[in-house]
Amino acid sequence: SKFDVVICKNVMHHMRNAMEMEMMLNTLKKLGKRIIIMDVEDPKLHLLSKLWNNYYVNLLDDQGGSFLSYAQFKPVMETAFQDATKISTEKIKTTKVTYMLGVIDYNQEKDEFEDY
Repeated sequence: SKFDVVICKNVMHHMRNAMEMEMMLNTLKKLGKRIIIMDVEDPKLHLLSKLWNNYYVNLLDDQGGSFLSYAQFKPVMETAFQDATKISTEKIKTTKVTYMLGVIDYNQEKDEFEDY
């Protein structure tokens, strides 16, 4: 049986290549009825995000660097989860970074979660 909700936050930019990304997304598909994916948009696109990313890389030794833009994220979600009942994506700007959000539903009525 699947979990009701699976959350994957700040993981995508740690994938080393497209094959790892595909494996991760396929694994998520098997785990949840609703999948919530949130990741940082490419920090090079926003000055404040770039500064925060330098902090994480240089002071905290964060190794993730395979960032996507929202223009890349949205088609990745649509392709990876093309068999989903519903896919919703959006950008969320915070004081530090811009996040990309994907909410993917399986086994739900299409209109059941219309308000998110």
